[in-house]
Amino acid sequence: MTLPYAEVIGDPIKHSKSPMIHGFWLQKLNIEADYRACHVQPENLREYVKDRRRDPLGRGCNVTIPHKVAIMEQVRDPGLVKDSIGAMNTIVHQPDGGLMGTNTDAAGFFAPLANSDWNGAHAVLIGAGGAARAVLFALKQAGVESVTILARNGLKASA
Repeated sequence: MTLPYAEVIGDPIKHSKSPMIHGFWLQKLNIEADYRACHVQPENLREYVKDRRRDPLGRGCNVTIPHKVAIMEQVRDPGLVKDSIGAMNTIVHQPDGGLMGTNTDAAGFFAPLANSDWNGAHAVLIGAGGAARAVLFALKQAGVESVTILARNGLKASA
């Protein structure tokens, strides 16, 4: 029997604990499905998306380094994530066979800030990857006035 599945994609990906965590909950909740890690190198991202678009058992994927920005060109963006956050971390297979992207990092980071007064505050953000873009978006939504970004790559941080 072939099972529906979701996966986490990245390069590297071997270190990911996502299959263990999601696999535990699939088993605990008696859901007949699989969650796995899929090593996707940047030069193979377009082909990966093309293959998953055609796979009726695929339910979607979580996206990690280095694909959070590049994936935006490959999937639908009804929530305008590209323009607002600039990175996607979740891709969902749609009933019509299309793939839709979103970002759950921003909401996850914003939730604990929502009931506090952050207007005019200053924050320090360490990192400049896809998750940092989501955090920056959430800080803006919370009313943080200024942010200092600390990153190894100054060019990436300025973007």
